[in-house]
Amino acid sequence: MNFFKKIINSLNQMSSHIFSFNAHNSELSFLLPNDEKIDFTLDKFDVKTRHDPYAIDAYTFNNPDIYFEYIHLDPVCSWNGLARGYFVSLLQKTIKEELELQERFEFGHYEFSTYKTSKNSYIHLICIWEVNKEVFLIDKKGVLYQNFINLLDSHYKYEFTDKKIYELDTEISLVKQNSLNQYFNASGE
Repeated sequence: MNFFKKIINSLNQMSSHIFSFNAHNSELSFLLPNDEKIDFTLDKFDVKTRHDPYAIDAYTFNNPDIYFEYIHLDPVCSWNGLARGYFVSLLQKTIKEELELQERFEFGHYEFSTYKTSKNSYIHLICIWEVNKEVFLIDKKGVLYQNFINLLDSHYKYEFTDKKIYELDTEISLVKQNSLNQYFNASGE
């Protein structure tokens, strides 16, 4: 009986979206490893569609609290390296500061990283991945980052309460830069 339950749960997880954004309701939804869904409502946002021949769907989202890029690649396409590494490298290049990793946690399809900039401010990055999908989310206040990790690990202690969070005021888009940097392309090209 347990065997069939595991198969059904696996199939359910494969068909459920780990991350979704509903612009109509201004809501971000996340599926936790225990199949619980959590929602975050956001106000005053700007969404820009990004275009690339290798992406089925791509957009950037910006508001005072968070910034993220959503990338859904065509099934015949693949990354030419580690997607998070490309994003962090583009982030460093865009803000013109070195980044030093302070902490990293991984829970299922979620990876939480905090970086210290060369000017002693901090950037919280949440990476989310599914098959052919990547989300790179920068929490500009630290609230989503802290609350999300606490849902996944009740023993987590947030160490950045008195630290300066980097004030991101620019857009970072791997899709927009893909034609120049070849982050992803059709497999075999």
